[in-house]
Parts: sequence; structure tokens; C-alpha cells
Amino acid sequence: MLAALSLSSCGDKRLEQQAKEQAAEITTLQARIAALESELSAMPPDVTPALDEARAKLKEQLDQTSKLEEEVKDLESRKAKLEKTLDETKRKYPLGNPFPRPTQTR
Repeated sequence: MLAALSLSSCGDKRLEQQAKEQAAEITTLQARIAALESELSAMPPDVTPALDEARAKLKEQLDQTSKLEEEVKDLESRKAKLEKTLDETKRKYPLGNPFPRPTQTR
């Protein structure tokens, strides 16, 4: 009977030690959880929707830029044609000075 008591008391000490170790581990894990929660709360909010919106706006602006570039090309082409027509007209119908200044004689 004495042997049974000594075995049970040794088992109790081992269980107590194991319980203390587990309690220390639980405390350590709780501290890590608190630190991680604090770190998560300090992180900026999810910006994915804003990023998607910015990408859509960028695509829209690129499309608009492409259209405007095409319009500029068309206008430059039209301008070149009009300048050519103007030059041809000037050669065909030279104006000179329609109101020449009279020259003074002394």
C-alpha cells in the first residue's frame, strides 16, 4: 500500500508539472494571439475594391486617350489637306497688295 501511495504521489507531481507547463504555454499563446490581433488591427483596410475601381478608371482613360489620339490624327490630316488647298489657291489667285501706298515724289 505504501508503494501505491508513493507511485500516486509521483504521478501527481508529474501531472502538476505538466499542468504548470501547459498553463505557461497557454499564457504564451494568449500573448501571441493578443500581439497578432493588435498587429491586424493596425493594418490598413482591404484596398482591393479601390484598386479595382482605379483599374477600371485607368482603362476608361486609356480608351479615351486612344480615341483622342485618333481624332488628333484625323484633324492633322484635315489640316494638311486644307493648307495644301490654301497654297494652291494662293498660287492660282495671287493677291498682291490691293491698296498700294502712293509713293511721294520730291
